[in-house]
Amino acid sequence: MAAKILPLYYVVQLLRETWTEAPITEYGFEVAVLIGIAIVSVVLATLRFLF
Repeated sequence: MAAKILPLYYVVQLLRETWTEAPITEYGFEVAVLIGIAIVSVVLATLRFLF
């Protein structure tokens, strides 16, 4: 599925599941993916705009 490479897929999945089924602690993979994307984005932006 091509949508799984986009960060928005994990955001929507996480929001949908936490609203209807379980607490956010049950979805560690989605949270880890989003934190990883955030870290990579911050590093790339820092490298781009500082150097």
